[in-house]
Amino acid sequence: MMKKIKLAPVVLGATMLASCLAVAGCKGGSKSSNGASKVVEIGCEAKGYGSAFAYALAEEYNKIQSDVEVRVVKDTPMAGYHTNQLGLGGKKCDVDLFFTLTQSVFYTQSQAGKNHWADISEVYNTVAEGYAESDGTKTIKDLIEPSYVEQFTFTDGKQYSIPYTSGVVGLLYNKTKWDATNAKLKTAGEAELVLPKTTDEMFTLFNRMKTTTVKNASDGAYAFSYSGVDSYMHFLFNSLWPQYLGEVGASNFLEGKDENGVYTADIYNTKAREYAFEVVGKMIMKENGYVSANDAAQQYNQEQEAFLRGSAFFSCNGDWLERETSKKIKPGEADVVMLRTPVMSKIVEHDTLKEYFTGTSSQKDQKLSGIIAFIDENYIEKDGAPSEADAATLEVSLDALKFIHHARLARHSLIDFVAVVPEFSNELEETKDFLKFMYSKAGQDIVLQNTYGCAAPMTIDYSQMDYWKTATYYSKTRLELLSKSVSYGNAFCYPMQYLSSIRLYPDGNKIATHFGGDTPGSAKDIMTDEYKNYRDTWADKMEAAGVSNG
Repeated sequence: MMKKIKLAPVVLGATMLASCLAVAGCKGGSKSSNGASKVVEIGCEAKGYGSAFAYALAEEYNKIQSDVEVRVVKDTPMAGYHTNQLGLGGKKCDVDLFFTLTQSVFYTQSQAGKNHWADISEVYNTVAEGYAESDGTKTIKDLIEPSYVEQFTFTDGKQYSIPYTSGVVGLLYNKTKWDATNAKLKTAGEAELVLPKTTDEMFTLFNRMKTTTVKNASDGAYAFSYSGVDSYMHFLFNSLWPQYLGEVGASNFLEGKDENGVYTADIYNTKAREYAFEVVGKMIMKENGYVSANDAAQQYNQEQEAFLRGSAFFSCNGDWLERETSKKIKPGEADVVMLRTPVMSKIVEHDTLKEYFTGTSSQKDQKLSGIIAFIDENYIEKDGAPSEADAATLEVSLDALKFIHHARLARHSLIDFVAVVPEFSNELEETKDFLKFMYSKAGQDIVLQNTYGCAAPMTIDYSQMDYWKTATYYSKTRLELLSKSVSYGNAFCYPMQYLSSIRLYPDGNKIATHFGGDTPGSAKDIMTDEYKNYRDTWADKMEAAGVSNG
């Protein structure tokens, strides 16, 4: 068990970085530089979150563990480094811990006679240290958002990896541009812009943003911006379809099953996906005028910088935004907010809801918006829960209220950023202890400080963290969203995913190409193409996964 300490926020020094990079990270490179009897070596595949957090964690851990030295021996942008090293086995590789981007953790576990990742369930089951929510009995697993625990638990009930960041992605708005525009509209006696709770409200807002009045007040800002070259539109798409499927349907989808628990390719041929494609397609079609005609040719970094400088009100991105743009735009220079995804207006057509929504489309959406406002205030802000009394007041059933509540909480996340430990690690117990430290309040403060406010997926109140005192507006809104959401991401713990490669989405570039070109396709077309690909190979995929409906 790690020692308890109180830590000040740390940022990695250049001297330490240089010394760490000088270490080879192979057999024979495990001598301690400070007299410690044991050395834990880290390999870091620096992607969207960089590697500074790993160095900083190691530096602080070494201050409290005189008999163990932790050091980063490999810092690389190269994908697959961890797989290569695992394949070398214990005779040729000394790396004890990898921070990596991977989708193959459970695939590796399923292969007999190969090197495997170590069982680190002990880390999950350790009492969490330092948090206000931890009363001496709550474990790290208790404080991790439940959907992440589910997606990191293998079929044997054990955990062989742990997320080192939450991968929060979604719809953003530029609050600096928004506030400046509203100030001008107010001065001119015009109605101010209002954030949408439903997709119909979003498109009504987008249409207003095309008017001369708003264009003048916003200095020509578009309603939305995206990168057609490195599209993130699948992030938004993946927050929409779970809304219409509901909690049971969305959870079953991750396994390759329909709402009745049957393995079938028909899960790709649903109103949920068609309506989600409709929304993202409508947002980026040039003919609608919500985006610049140049967006289709923009690379992700060009779009990010333009959005932060006020080219558009809304965008879709991830929690790495401020880190990736930090060389050109100081974090916090523009206030940005990550929003809860507007609920698809067509959700009222679902069998669970349709009898409670009557009248015109506008009247249905008005009622839906009112219920969402009630949920936001009473269940999300005040930590309430749906009740029979509330349902009666809102003129819906309790099941209908729970359905809409789930839709409001649903969001997409990237669960691919994980920490894994080879089972042949010479310092397995010490490595697990270091991971426990990473998940302590002190460790998470270090991660936050060194990733521009990105954190592990925990349901804690992030305002208790030391980092909160200096956090940007963007960081705070992301962390608040993280603590009260239901996450959906590719769940590689299920055989149909790690053995048969089914996915939640077509890639973002396919969405951008289909809808953002000069001759856009329809939502029905892209959904049908996706469905056909799975339908024609579904039997083979089930066989490869070793599952059946029998």
